[in-house]
Amino acid sequence: VNSQIDNIISQIRDAFEIPVVFKNENQQSYISELYIIISGRFTSNAKEKIRYKISKGIYGAVRFLDKEDIENLIIKYWKA
Repeated sequence: VNSQIDNIISQIRDAFEIPVVFKNENQQSYISELYIIISGRFTSNAKEKIRYKISKGIYGAVRFLDKEDIENLIIKYWKA
């Protein structure tokens, strides 16, 4: 599990540090928000480890969605 969390942390850092170049544009852009979406469940321990290992400046721009969050969104927006 720790290696998976470390992999996520590395990907978060890359996502904010490496610019994005869109196909038909020469301009580089940087993301301002990142969603981490998993089909399982995030433990509070995993979120805490991620929070402490990434810079405080980007942690507020990282959002977590797990199975329960997705199910709640489905109930709220697709099952009327």
